[in-house]
Amino acid sequence: MGVNTVPSISGQTRKLVTLTSGTSWTVPDGVTFVNVICVGGGGGGCGHTESGGAGGFAEKWIDVSGWSNGQSVSVTIGGGGDGRNYHPGCGDGGTSSFGSYVSASGGYGANRNWGHSGGHGGIGSGGDVN
Repeated sequence: MGVNTVPSISGQTRKLVTLTSGTSWTVPDGVTFVNVICVGGGGGGCGHTESGGAGGFAEKWIDVSGWSNGQSVSVTIGGGGDGRNYHPGCGDGGTSSFGSYVSASGGYGANRNWGHSGGHGGIGSGGDVN
């Protein structure tokens, strides 16, 4: 997990937290809103030119001001699909989620049904932007 301070808006301090692993996120003291950007894992590529589908995307602002200090939410980080050399059904990407608030499914792997085309992209749900 990386934490970076980003430019303030109206004098309020903003922090950027990137989660790439883990199973939960705990609300830090003093935080009132979180902007969650959820991206599903990309599908695996196959052969020389077939690429897997991109992971889905969803973004949502969540008011956490009513949450108690130390309250946490479950987090799932979807991994990328495995690539194979000219194999049917290259690996699909995994679904990412932030509790029940927002999720994004993984992209399909290329050659999923010997279709010799790129995989289809994932789908975001629950966000203000999908």
